[in-house]
Amino acid sequence: MSAQLTSVVEVVARLRDTVKDDFAARESVKLSYLPFFAKAALGALKEHPVLNAEIDMDNGQVRYHDVEHLSIAVDTDRGLLTPVVWSCVRAVGSRPRSQVRRRRSTHPRQ
Repeated sequence: MSAQLTSVVEVVARLRDTVKDDFAARESVKLSYLPFFAKAALGALKEHPVLNAEIDMDNGQVRYHDVEHLSIAVDTDRGLLTPVVWSCVRAVGSRPRSQVRRRRSTHPRQ
């Protein structure tokens, strides 16, 4: 692991340690490292929109998206699922985990 990545992981670990007990009391679940990295990735997409683009080969254009969606694999008894939290940058402040939980509970296959 590079020195830069080690430093980032150490900072995230310290930050998580400062908030994990309050989070567990409030949300009734343990806080993993994933939300910190997800928020960083979403921030990067917002700050650098070229990363959130696709090439439309038929029209020869680059299409930039104005929203960021996030999908993270979740291990369940039925196998690996990848729920999507739509419009994530707006949702980050409003508990994306709750949105994933809500979408999972209303999924038509359940």
